[in-house]
Amino acid sequence: IAILHLITEQAGDLSQLHQLGFVPLSLMVIPLVIAGIIFGSIGSITTSIWIIIISLPNLMFDNLGPEKYGELFQLLILVAVGIFIGKRVDLERSLVNKVETASTALSASEAKYRSLFDASPIAILAIDDKNRILDANPSAGMLFNQSPETLKTMSINDLNKGNSDNATFTAS
Repeated sequence: IAILHLITEQAGDLSQLHQLGFVPLSLMVIPLVIAGIIFGSIGSITTSIWIIIISLPNLMFDNLGPEKYGELFQLLILVAVGIFIGKRVDLERSLVNKVETASTALSASEAKYRSLFDASPIAILAIDDKNRILDANPSAGMLFNQSPETLKTMSINDLNKGNSDNATFTAS
């Protein structure tokens, strides 16, 4: 891209290429976006500085009058786009890291409470608002002479049907 920029600028005295003077500087958006996506803010800012440095000779010597301001405006837009993309990529990476950290913490917490649930000597049933059994620990399986997996296919009402002591189970 830098070589294309140089060749086009060197051929700038041709009337057709002179009218397309914005094209070489506009092509610099490609490495700017790639650097921003791959390296985040550091990459986009570094590439912006590189673009400014290689564009300085054009700004200082080649362009006079309004063309100089047009090229400067394009340069400022490129730098703004680079900074925006770099900051956005940094934000996305930060959010992904936070989600991964939260997911790891959630998995550890679930494992901890699952082990407490499974090791409890007290029968525990987790039920939903329709009295269906969502989860049962091994102690509940022993109490009802059912495996915890079988209890998960039942409801509290099913446990009440098989009860001969006239005791009823309710959700609490």
